Amino acid sequence: VDGYKIRLLKYDELEDNLGYANTQICTGSCFNTFGKTENTPAFVYSSFGENQNSVYGYWTMTPYADDSFASRVWYVNSGGNVSNFVVSNIDFGVRPVINLLKSAIPAQS
Repeated sequence: VDGYKIRLLKYDELEDNLGYANTQICTGSCFNTFGKTENTPAFVYSSFGENQNSVYGYWTMTPYADDSFASRVWYVNSGGNVSNFVVSNIDFGVRPVINLLKSAIPAQS
């Protein structure tokens, strides 16, 4: 897909395929957040492995558009929200997306 066999999830795929949406939160003042909805599968934002107490989310491959230095990237946190942070932060992991042809998956009988 898009020339990749293995890659990271894209920001747009969260919305297009995994039930993410913009939501307005108002507690005195209002702000918009991009995060999970009731249609988002739990695996997208949970179960970060054996060291899940020290892994706070995972990186996407989508750069933060408002960053002139291109050092910030969107990530998914364990609460299911999407935010951006400096790539050098070591508290986030990766979740590779592996592209397979349907013909590579054995048929179940």
